[in-house]
Amino acid sequence: DSIAVNRRERARLFARLFSDHMNGGRSTSSSEKMKPPPNRGANIVVTIRYTDVKCKKIHKILFLLGTYYNLFVLVDISGSSCGDKIERKKNYAYE
Repeated sequence: DSIAVNRRERARLFARLFSDHMNGGRSTSSSEKMKPPPNRGANIVVTIRYTDVKCKKIHKILFLLGTYYNLFVLVDISGSSCGDKIERKKNYAYE
């Protein structure tokens, strides 16, 4: 039963990700078609900000994408206190 629920939620997510409003709000003509979503099992890279790591909605979205694609998640730590510490360590390594 959870498989069917995940399938429905993933379909809703894909509809939002690949709909016309994600194409700059323009409707597409027959000569200007949107690209189809990647095939199942394709490699997908997603970057999220460090501040969004604890967001439950993002957790669900990443879970749903990960059930369909090979998902690689990168966490952007620039602008965070964690990123500042790493930057300082890099600077010390070169001195």
